Amino acid sequence: MLANFKVRFNVQKRTHTKKLDIEKLHIPEVKERYEIEIKNSFEALCSIIEEASLDEALDTVNHAIRKTAEDVIGFKIYRREPWISDEVLNLADQRRTIKAKMSINRQDQDLKQKNTQLKNVINNKAEECHEEWFNKQCYEAEVASHKNDMRSLFQKVKTLKKGIKLNNKCGSIREKGMATY
Repeated sequence: MLANFKVRFNVQKRTHTKKLDIEKLHIPEVKERYEIEIKNSFEALCSIIEEASLDEALDTVNHAIRKTAEDVIGFKIYRREPWISDEVLNLADQRRTIKAKMSINRQDQDLKQKNTQLKNVINNKAEECHEEWFNKQCYEAEVASHKNDMRSLFQKVKTLKKGIKLNNKCGSIREKGMATY
């Protein structure tokens, strides 16, 4: 007796922890707004902190700092690829919501049409972004080459060839008219 079994294991996907975009604090307007918000929240918390126990006071202060940081600074946007722009990510979020609506109402042709249109727009924009990013990286590598900055040059080449494996098993390549010795 023969039997074929297909076994699938449930693998939990990693959820990326949201990180605050601390680099925005280098912008003077954002830094000033953050300082004002923190100051205002601490002034409002003064009376609550004096009456509460030490642990409760610490929790309220941490919550206030975290909440103002989320509101003012915001989170870093996770990018699997460095060349994807914010516009493409926003379009992908729109498409994700449309696909969620499609899963509820499978017969709606209007949603299917919007989904395919957004898919085409996302693919075209992503291709443009990739081309622009690649050209920028090549230009930076060229500038590093002219400056004889080999470290940054090789780092750029390494990032550009990411995922591409070179096979040099066939030996050297000879051009026509090249003399062999």
